[in-house]
Amino acid sequence: MDKTKLFAGLLVALAVIAVACYFTQKAPETLAKIVEAGDVVAFDYILRVQGEQRVFDTTIQDVAIAENMFIPEKRYLPLEVTVGPESSGLLKDFDAALVGMREGDSKNLTLSPDRAYGARRDNLTRAIELTYPVPRVQEKPLAEFISAYGEVKENDSIKVGFWNVFILSVSNDSVVFRSDPSEGKAFSIRYFTVPLNPTATSVVYIEHVSAKITSVSNESFSYSINVENGERYTARRPTINAETGEVLLGSATPISIFGVNETHAVLDFNNPLAGKTLEFQIFMRNVTKKTGA
Repeated sequence: MDKTKLFAGLLVALAVIAVACYFTQKAPETLAKIVEAGDVVAFDYILRVQGEQRVFDTTIQDVAIAENMFIPEKRYLPLEVTVGPESSGLLKDFDAALVGMREGDSKNLTLSPDRAYGARRDNLTRAIELTYPVPRVQEKPLAEFISAYGEVKENDSIKVGFWNVFILSVSNDSVVFRSDPSEGKAFSIRYFTVPLNPTATSVVYIEHVSAKITSVSNESFSYSINVENGERYTARRPTINAETGEVLLGSATPISIFGVNETHAVLDFNNPLAGKTLEFQIFMRNVTKKTGA
């Protein structure tokens, strides 16, 4: 046999053996990075709504800047979760899509509404007025007033919120006061109360709503809230502690505004992604195997 051919064959055989040994050695390490339930993973994502060109949400700062949706106070970092339907806090099918990915993988995932946030529900909308009249002279229970603003006496002038009030009288049970707001004064309502039924026995608080005094007369003043179509707010439903009377705020619920006209707006308590098909790009950045794996 030709020595050259023999030598070449030997080299090929050695190369095959070397490759086999390499992958045999690397296999456990590579397999260790396949995502399983219970693993802690860190991943980035880009979310689009099917049929819309813009990016709806992302964890990647450069993408947010390029899409003109960068929010300075938001931290653009990979999302870290423990994989599993009970532990990740993710949509069930999104969580399932992570299983089997490897560190460094990317994946496209499409979720129809029934696999994401469900269909839109018309009964989750509420029409609200934009302008509210308030009597200038009001009477409040003494204990409630003192708890909010401190001790007062007749003829005191104190600041309540964004305007001054003049104390007309103080009795053992109540305080009578007159509000003196300035027309055109802008202010922010920390918790704007929205009734959820005609008798207002059930309400929800909308956080940080901008408002302005629109008119002032001898008997009353009016303020208008400033909202625009497409704006998003946070709503919380209050409950009262039966033992202490303390008002407790429930978990935050995102709401959006639509149907704004001169007198009314509509609050939409549907998830902003309800009724929409979602398109995700997922980028697996890190996989930490569960203890004992």
